[in-house]
Amino acid sequence: MKTNDPMRGAAIREIAKRELLIETLERRKRDALDFHDVSVWCVEAALIAAYEAGREAGRIAECKRRTPTHCTCPACGRDIRITPVT
Repeated sequence: MKTNDPMRGAAIREIAKRELLIETLERRKRDALDFHDVSVWCVEAALIAAYEAGREAGRIAECKRRTPTHCTCPACGRDIRITPVT
């Protein structure tokens, strides 16, 4: 599996390991290692986990988009940097 986003790749690997019991998503060029029998309820759990992870990532991105990073002081006109408390 190739991805340019390390966080997305880590989330996908974690879901595969936790829900599908697949240790690695790397190609190992052996059928016994690259093909897995997976129950439909495990596939469903993995799809739900992926959906929820995407939903959470979208919620976080929306919060960051809405959070101002600076403003101008109405009294003195200076630029004020705003740092969110986490």
